[in-house]
Amino acid sequence: MIRLVVALVSVLPTFVWATLNIEITQGTASAVPIGVVAIQNIQSEFNFDEIAQIVRNDLRNSGRFKPLYPEQLPKVRKMSEAAQASLWRQYNVENSLVGEIEQTEPGQFTVHFKLLDVYKTVEAKSSVEGGELVTRQEGSPVLLQKTFTHIQPKEFRALAHHISDIVFERLTGIRGAFSTRIAYVMVLPTAMGVEYHLEVADTDGYNPVTLLKSKEPIMSPSWSPEGKRLAYVSFEHKRAGIYVMDVATGKRDLVSRYPGINGAPAWAPNGQELAMVLSKDGSPKIY
Repeated sequence: MIRLVVALVSVLPTFVWATLNIEITQGTASAVPIGVVAIQNIQSEFNFDEIAQIVRNDLRNSGRFKPLYPEQLPKVRKMSEAAQASLWRQYNVENSLVGEIEQTEPGQFTVHFKLLDVYKTVEAKSSVEGGELVTRQEGSPVLLQKTFTHIQPKEFRALAHHISDIVFERLTGIRGAFSTRIAYVMVLPTAMGVEYHLEVADTDGYNPVTLLKSKEPIMSPSWSPEGKRLAYVSFEHKRAGIYVMDVATGKRDLVSRYPGINGAPAWAPNGQELAMVLSKDGSPKIY
């Protein structure tokens, strides 16, 4: 169950600043413990901590995973240490995700992470190398590893959501949706009454953008399948109407403004048609 909480802080009598906080109040009872750890690189201006925190929040918000907090997990100094299965078993996690950031040039970074299966181990092996007996330690098999190059700090948040997507899909077989956006309506008090805002934001509520402001109610935003358009209901001109807006340009088209009900727009899978509820012929019907 997802609850949207709108926090309003009055700065001036006619100005309101608003943020969207998304609080997950219920998940699955069998949420899987997972460790998400950042390797501290003292030679880099940034560490993996910021990305790790976003990934933890994404996985927790899915309801399927229970990420442990950093203070509950070991400090890992090298990627080679992270592959040791015995390091993770004592923390009762089934998988661990370990990442690091390396600065390659001013303002440019390489981000690397590995997803490990704690309970499927690689057996310790001994071999003769250079005339000496070398024993490889027991380790966890790598389920997934990725390296991203030429990343700028402003791209860390988007990259974190992308990492969450591919980790979620690897562990569940279900495509992740953390890189997508949400659409919602905020109702803000003003000196003249209330104002309605149609907004879009990242799935965790960050980076909100206001697409439309109106003194009249806005309802039922619905994304098109390709994620580029929004259908919604607006009561401007004192009558309900269904509009479709291009999110990138703000251009919009009026689809329906018949007398009576114009509501509940829903896209066809091909993105070319809309289903809607109209009462233009009397009782409400689906068109």
